[in-house]
Amino acid sequence: MAIGGAAQIAATALMLAAMRHGSFAITTAWIKTEPVILVVMAALLLGDPITLPAFAAILAATFGVFLVTVRPGAGLAAWGDTRPLLMGLGAASLFGLAAIGFRGAIVALPEGSSVIRASTVLCMALAFQSGLLGLYLWRTRPGLLGETWAEWRASVGAGMLGALASQFWFIAFALTTAANVRTLALVEVIFAQAVARLPSASASPGVNGRASRSLPPVWQPCSGSRVERPDHCARSAPSIRSSAS
Repeated sequence: MAIGGAAQIAATALMLAAMRHGSFAITTAWIKTEPVILVVMAALLLGDPITLPAFAAILAATFGVFLVTVRPGAGLAAWGDTRPLLMGLGAASLFGLAAIGFRGAIVALPEGSSVIRASTVLCMALAFQSGLLGLYLWRTRPGLLGETWAEWRASVGAGMLGALASQFWFIAFALTTAANVRTLALVEVIFAQAVARLPSASASPGVNGRASRSLPPVWQPCSGSRVERPDHCARSAPSIRSSAS
């Protein structure tokens, strides 16, 4: 569990760093190679079985994500930038290691239903990650802890949805291999593309009920094609994934 929690924190940090140094779409495409890396790691570390048809399906799904994620007309020069490439593949490997760590912890519990074992490991993982990040902020930027706490109302809704999503992730890990779960999760790219294309309201309620203008293209959802400056996207997004998704 600790390995999974620490690996996920490191993977998220590496992912954001990669987005600052390269195209958001291309970085996302490299990160979505996670299922291919994961299936090999799971077979070696957990002994999860893998068949040739299943591996071929994972490759096909990953290639489909490349087609959906990258905008038409993207130059070959952008793909040749080694820094986002290495960071993206590194983040994908760490996300895969996190999934293996969480599934391994769930499977290792001696008794309990799938929901009970998944919920137990999830609570432990969230507590571990919160403590680790809290300790890091306390040692490096102590003032930020107070500023974060002052904005707790704005994060309650996102936090609850993230915790609910993590619950389903962990239940899925309890039911089948991590590679199957993470491959099916590639459908989130399609959902993100659909949400990014929804028409924006001219004005929407902001924090504490204040009206806020619709955001310019640079501040549109990071998964959409309207993101023009990935460095702004990476800095502005407080969390790309939930704490233990």
